Amino acid sequence: MRIMFPNLKNFSKREAKMKKISILFFVFYLPFLVSMAQTAKATLDTNNVLIGDQVRLDITIDCNKKQQVLFPNICDTCISGLEIISKTNTDTILNTNNITLKQQWIVTGFDSGNFVIPSLAFYDTDSTLLAETDRLLLKINTIDIEENADIKEIKPPLKEPLTFKEIIPYIIYTVLGGALIAGIVLLVIRLSRKKKAKPSPLIRPKPTEPAHIVALRELELLKNKRLWESGEVKEYYSQLSDIGRNYVYNRWDIAAMEMVSSEIIAALSNITIENEEINRLRKSLETCDMVKFAKHNPLANENSAIYSDMVNFVENTKVIIEKDVNK
Repeated sequence: MRIMFPNLKNFSKREAKMKKISILFFVFYLPFLVSMAQTAKATLDTNNVLIGDQVRLDITIDCNKKQQVLFPNICDTCISGLEIISKTNTDTILNTNNITLKQQWIVTGFDSGNFVIPSLAFYDTDSTLLAETDRLLLKINTIDIEENADIKEIKPPLKEPLTFKEIIPYIIYTVLGGALIAGIVLLVIRLSRKKKAKPSPLIRPKPTEPAHIVALRELELLKNKRLWESGEVKEYYSQLSDIGRNYVYNRWDIAAMEMVSSEIIAALSNITIENEEINRLRKSLETCDMVKFAKHNPLANENSAIYSDMVNFVENTKVIIEKDVNK
């Protein structure tokens, strides 16, 4: 660079000295000023494509290291006739006195013609314009069609082979689903086996002795326990109810242990039994239910009366065994 100094003959020595210092300062400070300036640039990897092809748009700005730069904020349909498919994060390149900020956009278009990518502006955080890129021209061509060419069949979609990465989710879902179904099946089988193996506690096997003999023996044992006298009224009536229900089951094959009291009475009504005996059992079972479920507290004479009703019911409905007089 050639520097032309002015003629200093017409100036005083002091003025000539100041002039020379100013010129030297300008010469040496000019490169620094140039390095401080912000320059922006936008480039396309090609400016001539077919409809639907994607084009790479690189946007860069050179600026000071301390400068806060805001890149152009453009939506995917802001450029008329073009669409922005994607854009990368800002990449930073460090230089000696400044930095270069870079973004890469992918654009495409679905109409033929010439399209202008407008000038893109960069601002700082105070909304001060820093730099602008030049406008770019992108030409999108349509596919040439021969007017006299024969009509061809539409080609089917291309078949892409499945990759292992695409198959992995289906394998995982299949394995998990199979494991879940197998777990449910095993649980059902286990519960059904346990249910079959465990007999119902409400149904006792029928004794070999006559039903009334078993019931009268259990009633006598209950009496000797003296439960209600010792304050265990609920336990007394619970055992008394079980003795009566088991007697009905052993005597008439009525599943009384699985029925409520009203169902037992209804079942006995279909059998030839005196109504007096049915009412006797009804009173006994209803009193047992009131003590067990309604916290009824009978008097001492009522405890004895209910016990006697149960004994009389068994005695009056027992199977009469006829003896062979010929023996």
